[in-house]
Amino acid sequence: MIRLLLIGLLAFAAYQLVPGLSDAFDRAKDVATAEVDSDCEKPAGVQRIVFSERKYPHIAAHFRAAKKDGWPVKLRIERDRSDDRRDRLMETQPSPPEGYDRDEYPPAVGRIGWRADVKLVPSSENRSHGSKLGAKLSEFCDGTHFRYVFR
Repeated sequence: MIRLLLIGLLAFAAYQLVPGLSDAFDRAKDVATAEVDSDCEKPAGVQRIVFSERKYPHIAAHFRAAKKDGWPVKLRIERDRSDDRRDRLMETQPSPPEGYDRDEYPPAVGRIGWRADVKLVPSSENRSHGSKLGAKLSEFCDGTHFRYVFR
């Protein structure tokens, strides 16, 4: 009993003190408690999610800049707590001017941690792209790997 108590205290201390570890603990908890959706697919390999570069020029430019800065190209669908990740990231960002949104790469649905690259893009482009991304990912289960492709 004392051994379990000590292990619990050490885990709690690590959870509080080590940067990023809280995200890993939260993710492990989410995986352990997540319900399995039998209507989704989890194909092998990395799914190419294709977007029009003409329709989303600012999103495409942001993706390329983020990739150049070392952000990952291969992403994994992680729907659980994606709103929390987005909210935490946006707390650190100034409010956008009228007509602009803060685009995040990797998107909240495609990352485990809360950190991401943020750029201002026209609101209509960002919202259309987000809707299109959600629709394209809807058939896939959490854990499916994907990547952006712009044509």
